[in-house]
Amino acid sequence: MPPSANALTHIYFAIRTAFEPTCIRAGGIARVINNASRLLPYGIRFHVIAPCDPGATPEIRDHNGIQWHLFERGSLLGIKAEPVAEALELALQLIAQSPHQGEAHLIMPCNLGPGSAKVLKKAARLGIPSVLPLTMFPEPTNPLSIRDHLRLRRERKWFQPITAAHTTSTVSARAICEVAGKPADWARVIRTGVDLKRFHPAATREEKLVTRQALGLPTDRPVVLFVGGATQRKGVDFLLDAWEQFVSDHGTRAVLVMVGGTADRPGVNPRQRNDYLHFAEVFARRLKDIQSKADVRFMEHQTTIETYYQAADLFVFPSRHEGLPNTVLEAMASRLPVLTTRFIGFPDEGAEIGFEGQHFISLPRDPRVWSATLAELLANPERRETLGYAARLWMESHQNLDHLSAEAAQYFHSLARTQTPETHGKRKSRQSS
Repeated sequence: MPPSANALTHIYFAIRTAFEPTCIRAGGIARVINNASRLLPYGIRFHVIAPCDPGATPEIRDHNGIQWHLFERGSLLGIKAEPVAEALELALQLIAQSPHQGEAHLIMPCNLGPGSAKVLKKAARLGIPSVLPLTMFPEPTNPLSIRDHLRLRRERKWFQPITAAHTTSTVSARAICEVAGKPADWARVIRTGVDLKRFHPAATREEKLVTRQALGLPTDRPVVLFVGGATQRKGVDFLLDAWEQFVSDHGTRAVLVMVGGTADRPGVNPRQRNDYLHFAEVFARRLKDIQSKADVRFMEHQTTIETYYQAADLFVFPSRHEGLPNTVLEAMASRLPVLTTRFIGFPDEGAEIGFEGQHFISLPRDPRVWSATLAELLANPERRETLGYAARLWMESHQNLDHLSAEAAQYFHSLARTQTPETHGKRKSRQSS
C-alpha cells in the first residue's frame, strides 16, 4: 500500500544538461529518470533539476509523475559553476521552501566535481542527506600511474560529504567503496530490474514472423541483435570484426541488426564528445565496408525496442566497460540467448545475471571464437531455447522491476530520514536566517 502523506519523500535529482522530458533515451541518467515514476505509488516524489537550453525560459513542469525544474545556467552560482552544483543549490532552495514538516528530502547528484562537493558539504551541515546513483563501474586506476594516483586523491575528497551511494551490482558496490575510501556498507546494491510485462518473448513462432515482417526483417534467416550506442566502449568495432569473421567462415546465412545509433546524446560529457564523433566517423566507414559483403542493418534508437527482441534469435553484447547493462537484462527477459564478453564491471558469478553457461555465454574477445560460437548456436535451436528459458526464469526471480521498486523506495525512505528532528529544526532555522 502507498504510505500516508506524512511519509512522502522528495528526491531531487541534479543533472548536468538539458533533457526533453518526453524523450528520455538511454544511459545512466535516463535509467534513473525512467524508473522514478514507478516509485510514486510507494511515496517517493522525484524532482529532476536541470539547466534549460540556452535562450529557453526557466520553468517548472510535470511529466509522468516527475516534476522538472529547469533553471538558467549561471543564475545561481555564476556562469563558471558546474551545472550539477547549481542544480544542487536550487534543490537546497526548494527544500528550504517546503511547507510540509512531515515530509523528508534527499538530494541526488548525477556526478561529482569540486563545485558539487562544496554544495554537498553545505547540505550535510544542514542535515540534508544525499545519495549518489552509480550506474557505471568506476574507471580502473593504474597503481603505477602518478596521474591516476593524483586523480584518485582529488576525487576521493568529492565523495566525503555524500551520505551514501547505490549501485546496480555487487561488484560495482565494492569498487566504489574502495574508490571513495568508504566502509563497505556505504554503497547499497539496488538491482536495475526489468519490466517483464514489456519485455517478453513472442507467444508463438507465427507471432515472431509477423513481428519480423512489420520491422522489415527477413523471415527466412536467423536474426542476431545488438542494442546499444555505437561507441568504442560498447565494443561495436569488435562486433564488426567478429561478424566479418563469421561471414568469411560460414557465409551470409544470418542478418546482424544493430539498434542504438551513435549515442551522441545530450548527456555525453563535452570533453568526450570529440572522441565520440571521431569514433563514429571511423565506425561508419567500417560499417559501409561490411555492408558491401553481408547483411548488417544499423538504425537509430527505437522507442519500441521490445519488438526487436521479440523478432531476434540471438543477442550479442561485446562491451568493454559497463555498470549493469539494461539491454542484457531486456534480452534475457525476452528469452533470448546472450553472448557477451567479460567487460570491466562484469557481475559476480551467480549474481545479477546468473551463471555463465546456464543463463548466458561469455566469450574471449577473439573474432574466431565468436564466429564459431555464433555458428554453433544458430545451428542448434534447442540450445538457444534452453539458454533463453533459463535467462527468462532468472529475470523473473531476480530482476522483477515491480518487486525491486518497492525495495528501492524503502531504502530511499530510510536514507532520507537519517536526519533527526533536532537536526531538521536546526536546518529550518539556519535556512530562514
